[in-house]
Amino acid sequence: IFKKFGKSTRHILIAAQKIAQNMRSGIGSEHFLLAMTATSGTIAYDILKENAINLDQVKLILSLNNIRTNINKGLSQEAKTLLVNAAKKAEELKNALIESEHLLWAILNDKDCRAYQIINRVGIDVIDLKEQVEEILQEIQLSQENSHSFTPPKGFEFFGMDPYSSIPPGFAMGNPGIMGQQTATHSKSQTPMLDQ
Repeated sequence: IFKKFGKSTRHILIAAQKIAQNMRSGIGSEHFLLAMTATSGTIAYDILKENAINLDQVKLILSLNNIRTNINKGLSQEAKTLLVNAAKKAEELKNALIESEHLLWAILNDKDCRAYQIINRVGIDVIDLKEQVEEILQEIQLSQENSHSFTPPKGFEFFGMDPYSSIPPGFAMGNPGIMGQQTATHSKSQTPMLDQ
């Protein structure tokens, strides 16, 4: 499943693992959130920063509320569920890879996970934040759908063809020719079986 994660999510997962190791615990949703606030260059980081959620705030809330994953190593069930939900969201949107914004979406849709509770304790309107993430996901989906339009490969002009024009008359079925120029036709076909 690691191959399905985009570059941004891979960076977050690696950072979450290091953070969890430093805290001597397994990986929980709070480690995903800490990693998101520490991993610049991702959409999740930008969204959180825009909403005044930063690494120091998350650390402070963790220490004041003694929020901690209750496993010593590996992924917590909560973390696994978030990754599965992020994957489902990416698949639903027909995104090839699971990116940081999908993981943030998964957190914001799970009221029971610790990361959601931390964001809520920061004093941010979680519903508003969730709507922002959903808008961004829709924009990404639309831009990907629009990018799948036909772009002619380089070199079309070399053949004297406009890729956006209709097919030259000499290329019509039953009318053989080279580059739109018709060859001499014979009264009887030499390949009658293929002409049918």
